[in-house]
Amino acid sequence: MIKRLGVSLIIGLFILILSYVQPYKLVVICGPSMMPTLKDRQIVIAKKQDDYKKGDVVVFKSYENVILVKRITYCPDEYFYYYLDADKESMELLKDNSYRYIFEAKKQYGKLIMENKVQKNHFYVLGDNYGNSEDSRIFGTIDKSDILYKVILWKISNLIIFIRSEEHTS
Repeated sequence: MIKRLGVSLIIGLFILILSYVQPYKLVVICGPSMMPTLKDRQIVIAKKQDDYKKGDVVVFKSYENVILVKRITYCPDEYFYYYLDADKESMELLKDNSYRYIFEAKKQYGKLIMENKVQKNHFYVLGDNYGNSEDSRIFGTIDKSDILYKVILWKISNLIIFIRSEEHTS
């Protein structure tokens, strides 16, 4: 009983310190846009950083000053492509940016392909749940200055389960 209380206090103290020490923040995921990587109401640890790369999951302020969590898909000076989907009557992002895929898409869609370049100090972000995410396809690229944190740990529940299982084995 005392051991369990001690472990709970240590975890609580760890979380309290993280919430007050500036480079780290606890962030609660709201919504399904990052599924299956991050689930709705999941708690993650994020860290203040200055450099970001493709694949990083970031916390940022959107154009409406809403805090969002998305994955960086394209970095500054990278190209991305849209094509006109006549069936949906909308512009769709080409998910694969390889030369071969773009060449095939240009053969299929011809002049209906639009090439874009991410501006300096901007990032193109997408939700992992591609069909259920408001992201750069809707609001465009985000400025680097709008990025608040990079998500560094999202398996917190596994860490707590590991600590609890260690407690029962000793």
